[in-house]
Amino acid sequence: KDRGVLLVFGSDWPVVTIDPFAGIDSAVNAKTLDGKVWLKEHSLSVEEAIFAYTVAPHAAVHREATIGTIEPGMLADLVILDIDPFRCDKDELPNIKPTHTIVGGRVVYEKD
Repeated sequence: KDRGVLLVFGSDWPVVTIDPFAGIDSAVNAKTLDGKVWLKEHSLSVEEAIFAYTVAPHAAVHREATIGTIEPGMLADLVILDIDPFRCDKDELPNIKPTHTIVGGRVVYEKD
């Protein structure tokens, strides 16, 4: 961001976890998958990490006009989370779980 580069997050599954909350935790808390802190000075804010998983991928493929954000006129596939990542303690980030997933306006997953 400081250099004008679009940072896009994803997964190299099966090499690393597919869990985006583990990725957000790693980016924010500078943790490796084995829990070691590494290059803390390069950590991101929660907002930057979530942007890299949600908005940035759509911008990278030039689809930001129709997907990637929740606003009028946009396609609204989304998840509802059990913990607010913007308000929780940073140590709670890897514990976040979806309670609902909505695709094309239909609930396709609902936690029991």
